[in-house]
Amino acid sequence: MPSSTGLVIFDFDGTLFDTHESIAHTLSITFSQLLPPDVPPPSEAAIAASISAGLSLPQTIKQLYPSSSSVPDLDPALLDKFLTEYRLLYMTHGSPLIKPFAHVHELLSDLQAQSVPCAILSNKGIAAVRDILIVNRISSLVELVVGDGEPANCPRKPDPESWNMAIKPTFEQSTPARAGIVNLQAANVLVVGDTEADIKYAQNIGGRSVWCSYGYGEQEKCRQLKPDFIVGNLGEVSGLL
Repeated sequence: MPSSTGLVIFDFDGTLFDTHESIAHTLSITFSQLLPPDVPPPSEAAIAASISAGLSLPQTIKQLYPSSSSVPDLDPALLDKFLTEYRLLYMTHGSPLIKPFAHVHELLSDLQAQSVPCAILSNKGIAAVRDILIVNRISSLVELVVGDGEPANCPRKPDPESWNMAIKPTFEQSTPARAGIVNLQAANVLVVGDTEADIKYAQNIGGRSVWCSYGYGEQEKCRQLKPDFIVGNLGEVSGLL
């Protein structure tokens, strides 16, 4: 059926893929390896709260790093060490724990059949997102991935700059595979995600927000933001196009 939606922007963690266990496990190992032996890693509850907030990895490390005289200050060099260690550990310890949510392939295939392009906008490292899409054989169904580190110096959600810097120009430009979308309007864009950052991003660009209540976002805080739509699984998104 014809769709009035010009573009769908998906979050990744907690929206398309169940990555909670992989992130929590890798964070715990990272802190265990890099903190002094007498300093415990962050609690499960603290890690879960950071995941629910939809923070970038640097923000997550800063939030979880202990405030104690027994640990060194988290200066840029130490933060970089934590980021590097996390990313190395994630590939071996975290990635095997990742699972797609139900209806991912069906939804993305349906969008492609309706000629509705889609992008992924994530605060996750872009290399990890691309690898997971390839492993799950859905990379051909996603036209653009914007993540932590690409484009360079692009603020993360809920800052709207990625819309102006990367997403809108990409889809307005013609490619051999498709014609560009002339004057793509944010009002015709669905932003599908599970946290406050996703809902605020949709509001900041003037798009329509679809809150995935099955994900990791804090339920009450997300509802208070009054998303345009609420879905209990990805299979419900097709009906909103």
